[in-house]
Amino acid sequence: EPEPEQPQPEPEPEPEPEQPQPEPEPEPEPEPEQPQPEPEPEPEPVSQPEPIEKIITFDSYSTSYKGNLITTDAFNLSVIWQDKYKFQDMNTSIAGGLNWSKGPGGVNGRIELQSENLVLWTKVRLSRLDGSDFSLKDFEHEDNGFSATNKIVNPSGYEYLLTTPEVDLDILKNNFTYVSHVDFYSRASISSPPPPDASILLDNIEVQSPQVMTLTFDSYSTSYGGHLITTIADNLQEIWQDKYKFQDMNTSVAGGLSYGVGEIEIKSQSNTNYTKVRLSRKDENNFSLKYFSYTPVGLHTFKIVNPSGYEYIVSVTDTSIATVDSNELQEEFTNVSYVDFYFRAEMDPTQNVFSIWNLDNIKVQRYFPPEPEPEPEPEQPQPEPEPEPEQQPQPEPEPEPEPEQPQPEPEPQPEPEPEPEQPQP
Repeated sequence: EPEPEQPQPEPEPEPEPEQPQPEPEPEPEPEPEQPQPEPEPEPEPVSQPEPIEKIITFDSYSTSYKGNLITTDAFNLSVIWQDKYKFQDMNTSIAGGLNWSKGPGGVNGRIELQSENLVLWTKVRLSRLDGSDFSLKDFEHEDNGFSATNKIVNPSGYEYLLTTPEVDLDILKNNFTYVSHVDFYSRASISSPPPPDASILLDNIEVQSPQVMTLTFDSYSTSYGGHLITTIADNLQEIWQDKYKFQDMNTSVAGGLSYGVGEIEIKSQSNTNYTKVRLSRKDENNFSLKYFSYTPVGLHTFKIVNPSGYEYIVSVTDTSIATVDSNELQEEFTNVSYVDFYFRAEMDPTQNVFSIWNLDNIKVQRYFPPEPEPEPEPEQPQPEPEPEPEQQPQPEPEPEPEPEQPQPEPEPQPEPEPEPEQPQP
């Protein structure tokens, strides 16, 4: 029989033709790096002014500026430092002294003005390291249980007797604001037990140091600490604002210094000579001129000059925009002893030669010199080492005895021969 047909394998499907792959897009060329601007140099650090208000506590103290902190009781100290504030014993006698002690329970230290005299005062002065002004805002005081007379005095001699535990803040505001120092006085009273010994204890003294002061002219004085005036006046020699003085420096009839309503005026009546007014401080300390506002009236030339002779032309002719270049002030009128304001009228053919320069809102700042580096504490002298004792001469050693020479042994002697016996008869 015919063999059965074998089933044929199904033909494998032909592979589908490969689809052409799209060519990869060329990677975009990296954009050339843009040159980065060089970083601006960081400004030099400027010392920040200290906080305006400060409460002086006495948990510890130093006997020199930025010296080691001390917490042990001490008596008859010459000076006590707290940050930039100094308490100095001003006594030249044995009336008493300045002490530091801990409060009840050994905590909350305080300073003490001790009086041991019924006639002489114990005097301690509070001032600042840089000699600048400050304001005494408040303080706590108490006595040690014995009767004493206590008072504080400002640089002008005003005395405030401390008769109550609470301090009159209005008296401090009116008489102890922007002062160079405050003197604390204590004196034992007649009722103190003998020998007289009384004291005032001080703590939590609140002070304020001024930063930038704006001189406004709602009122003025014609002398330092004089009466306040609000009336218009011409041809003034001086105008005072706190410790700042505006002084007429003219020796001719070129013009003068006047006071208007809420501003000072520098008047010029010449187109050839300048009217000159100088701004300075009473204590002759340096300051910085930070800003001022002005309004010119009439054709003019207006400039300010520093002690080195540098001139800043502020305004020429009848300019309508009154601006001040703060960069000029910062660069040329910082840390100066005075600033001269010059003003001159320009010829106006239709009017008389007369111009006015009105000034107001003058911002000034007392210059604080850089803090001195604290002096290193003197090294304690080291005791000189004691000299080593001189060596005593050693005695010469005795010579060692020579060793005994061995004696030769004696030679043996021959024994004597016995004599022959004699025959006996």
